[in-house]
Amino acid sequence: VPPRKRYLLITFANASTELTPQARANARVFAQALATPQLRNARFAIDGHTNAIGGAEFNKRLSLARAQAVARFLTIQGVDATRLEINGFGFEQLSNPRDPRSASNRRVEARRLD
Repeated sequence: VPPRKRYLLITFANASTELTPQARANARVFAQALATPQLRNARFAIDGHTNAIGGAEFNKRLSLARAQAVARFLTIQGVDATRLEINGFGFEQLSNPRDPRSASNRRVEARRLD
């Protein structure tokens, strides 16, 4: 199975939902790309993830809150909210399974749905 193409990757500080200046810059570029003719009608999943520090339920809520924060930022940039599907996976889909506590696992990714 080929790896999923990531259209957006935003990382977070531990236990945080706050977008850093770099995250906002990345999300702004993504919002601009969504306005192009090639992506104007595309739908995207905004998937929140965490590392494996803390309990499963806490991390599930945190990952969803991260995805919501990114989606909220994108809608402020003019992206129609109906084009976004928001998901929180907690630590179910680690990007670095060899190090479940790694900061690289704390992220939001966007993937195309259609």
